[in-house]
Amino acid sequence: MKFAEHLRESVVPEWSDKYVNYKLGKKKIKQFQKLKKVQDVGSMDRTIVRQFIDDWVVRDQLRNCDEFYEWQLSKYRAKFNKLQRQIRLYVLEADKRSRFDAMNGSCSTSISRATDSYGSIFPNFSPVALTDTFRAKVAHRVKCWLVANNLYPSIPVAWKNKDPLLRRKDRTSVTRGQETFQSETSHLSLSQIRQQLSDAILDFYLYLQLLKNFRDLNVNGFRKIVKKFDKVLNQNQLKNFMPYAKKNSTMFNQYDEYLKLIKDNVEHADVFNANLFLGSDSDGEGLKKDPLTFWEQTAVKWYTMTLTSSSKDKKDNLERIKNLSLQYSVSEQTIHRTNASMFQMFLGSIQLGISVTLVILMTVILTGASDEVRIALLPIWSSFHYLTFMGLLYIVNCFVWFKVKINYRFIMFGEIHSRNAPVLFNNDFAMTHIPLQFFHATTFLCICSVLAFCSLILEDLEPWMIIWLGLAFILFFWKFKSIQLWPYWYETWPSRKYIITSFIRLVFSGFFSVQFGDFFLGDIICSLTYSMSQFATLGCVTFNDAKEDRCRYEQLMWIGILSCLPSYWRFVQCLRRYFDSYDWFPHLLNAFKYVLGILFNASLYWYKSWPQNPTFRTLLIVSGCVNSTLTSIWDLSLDWSLLQTKSKNYLLRDDLYLCGKKNWKTGKYGNMKSIYYFLMVFDVVIRFEWVFYMIKNNTDYVRHPLIALAMATLEIFRRFIWIILRVENEHVANVHLFKVAEDNWQLPFPTIDDNELRSEEAYSTVAENMDNIAILSAMKTDLESQSQPTDDAASSVHRRASVFEIIPWAHTTDFQRPIETASIDSAAISDSESEAESMV
Repeated sequence: MKFAEHLRESVVPEWSDKYVNYKLGKKKIKQFQKLKKVQDVGSMDRTIVRQFIDDWVVRDQLRNCDEFYEWQLSKYRAKFNKLQRQIRLYVLEADKRSRFDAMNGSCSTSISRATDSYGSIFPNFSPVALTDTFRAKVAHRVKCWLVANNLYPSIPVAWKNKDPLLRRKDRTSVTRGQETFQSETSHLSLSQIRQQLSDAILDFYLYLQLLKNFRDLNVNGFRKIVKKFDKVLNQNQLKNFMPYAKKNSTMFNQYDEYLKLIKDNVEHADVFNANLFLGSDSDGEGLKKDPLTFWEQTAVKWYTMTLTSSSKDKKDNLERIKNLSLQYSVSEQTIHRTNASMFQMFLGSIQLGISVTLVILMTVILTGASDEVRIALLPIWSSFHYLTFMGLLYIVNCFVWFKVKINYRFIMFGEIHSRNAPVLFNNDFAMTHIPLQFFHATTFLCICSVLAFCSLILEDLEPWMIIWLGLAFILFFWKFKSIQLWPYWYETWPSRKYIITSFIRLVFSGFFSVQFGDFFLGDIICSLTYSMSQFATLGCVTFNDAKEDRCRYEQLMWIGILSCLPSYWRFVQCLRRYFDSYDWFPHLLNAFKYVLGILFNASLYWYKSWPQNPTFRTLLIVSGCVNSTLTSIWDLSLDWSLLQTKSKNYLLRDDLYLCGKKNWKTGKYGNMKSIYYFLMVFDVVIRFEWVFYMIKNNTDYVRHPLIALAMATLEIFRRFIWIILRVENEHVANVHLFKVAEDNWQLPFPTIDDNELRSEEAYSTVAENMDNIAILSAMKTDLESQSQPTDDAASSVHRRASVFEIIPWAHTTDFQRPIETASIDSAAISDSESEAESMV
């Protein structure tokens, strides 16, 4: 593979503009080559060297990369110091508890609690064991199961603090936007403490791999581009450039020290050897030479030695570190995953072909079908088809993000498990799990299509509906590896479990802190109100014989209730986010939007039930106009961050990933920008699709199943487009913030922040405050070029952004990720792939 391709496939998407622009360098060399042929004069060589090496390579590219690298080093140093303090406190606490256990001759159980403390660094911890009753065992196991499956309820921060309406003057950068739902550290056992520290260390280790990969790619990129310059233009600048870079660049200097360490310790070059390059924890030489390697090996030492209690634990942790490494993932798993993904795509394509063929045949059959089939069977089977079809469209979404280099896996699932992060940046299609999920979605779609076809042919709902519900339930909840119901079915269990968990959290909205999967699933279900409402029809047809009366539309009040339910769930989620973060904008305004959605769906049901009633018609027009207008503005301005008047792209935003790469000369996008204008119009038009119900004011038209089917299909495609641009917009924010991982670790002991650089403190403060996030991109350039901001720059941090500056960045607070609840049962953590990785 050529280095340009290797660089393109290996960059961290959020840091893409901080790598050496190798492709641009090659184009510049070609330009100089043509210029040299035309103007073959003696002074031309000096001009070329000055423009390319001095101006572009050193002052532009090297400075850009090196400043970013140094800024990241300061962040990593703070993380390392935080973990180091946690490890020291853990050692003290473990020693204190072991001495107490030895003195009392028994060990504390994992649910030991008491109100009195006994010499622990936890203020309320007491190792006095509770009575080992059956009720206590059951309660503990239930709690362990709920926590391990992310289903343990919590109360809002406002209620917990007994301050439901926090006054604005009391809202600080610490309270605003902080939806942290940490468990009480006073109730943690040693196994829970070790698990929390292990998770944080694994994350830290993987983030180090990202920065090391960034350094290695850039050093090699600079060396290769200067070497190519010498070869093409017959120069000899590499011998001067490398010594200069090693002397003046932190990145080059530390990489050179890393190579020397490897050379001096070649017989111990295994990166997983915890003693490599290490002396004591206070080894100043290691920090001075190559801090990344020192931090990496210290983290491995903590994980494999300090946090293990047996040789078996040490061996397991070493193996886990190896499995999580970037080198292992690329060299040993790629071939196997590539072969598996090809077979999964083959099976999925066959199932999709069968499904499409049957859907076409069913469409032909419906043209001559009876009214009973159209009124009863068609809506019911269509509702299930839409559920499976939405899942298939989501797989298409993932493929689009993959092609345009959007780090969707961090955005979608970063809050679940981020410890597989390095795998995400290999950009290998086999590692995306898209083929597996494509096979997963087409399996349900194919089974549904076959049974629906049989039902329509025989014009009877039973027994085909019972077979479908039974098969769907078994397939969705089957998790046994020993018996494979379908090829690769066990591998899809993490994704099925994630959907089940997210749906339970959605149904019981308000009892859980709102994570991304909760409201993302809620937004999708808001576009599946047609499928939701048809469950009322299914229940009526199944349990009633008098079809002509009891199953008429106006008699089924549950149709209206079920169609309003998704908007109600989202309304409760918005309220919960407000009481957890105290951010009235956008959460309270978003809640009002879903109140309008409830009113709109209710008025639509009333109008379709009694279309001649002028009151319901007027109510639908008013609620529909207000709801559609507000949701359209919300989609374009907040969810997609478009309609920016100051953007370089008229009424869009500056970064448009669907347009491909910018022209390297002009820095502008090509004609692909028109797709954004089309999607904006399409979204607004479909938001007003309810107007088609106003064309004819009669019962047969407004209740016609084909009309409802067409409306539902258009809404699903609108949601499909919304998802693409919504995740793209979040990726744009992550790029501006250089955000590749979550920093909100769940740590067992109190944390004390370091006295970091003023620039980093200012940047972090702004990032926590949504009102100021609009000026982050402007600050970013200043932070890179200055080690310490001036007083004027520092005061600008506290400037309140205007409404037009806040709106395009408001979506970042909607995507705040709460800290995960600590796992109580360490056995719940397995060596298998995380749910996030299996969910594409």
